[in-house]
Amino acid sequence: MKSPIAIVDDSEDDRLIAKICYDRSQCDHPWIEFDSGDEFLAHLRTVKSGGVPLPALGLLDINMPGRSGFDVLKEIKADPFFNKLPVIVFLTNSSAEEDKKKAKKLGASSYTTKPTNLDDYVEFFNTLDEFLKK
Repeated sequence: MKSPIAIVDDSEDDRLIAKICYDRSQCDHPWIEFDSGDEFLAHLRTVKSGGVPLPALGLLDINMPGRSGFDVLKEIKADPFFNKLPVIVFLTNSSAEEDKKKAKKLGASSYTTKPTNLDDYVEFFNTLDEFLKK
């Protein structure tokens, strides 16, 4: 069984749109969602204890209440157990160069702004499928 794609976003609407686009893509990994960084970090503790498989990829929203995507990324990358977990940071409505630099410095595999139309979002997931096959 393939490892899941995990999305962490506090917006239920954004998760729903992402899921619709994911379902239209060629990606065939299981899909799991988390509405907070704390919930995702709790899931990763379960991964570490052997309870569930490591996600194939994590998609983090930056702007979340409580722990931001940057905070979550920093915590993930501080644990050597998760060094192989690729994380893509979504720069919600921000293409600010300083946000991109911060994501890279914290260990993000990539960063992008959230696609603004459904076709681009589907294509984003198709690109991820190719990335995951490597």
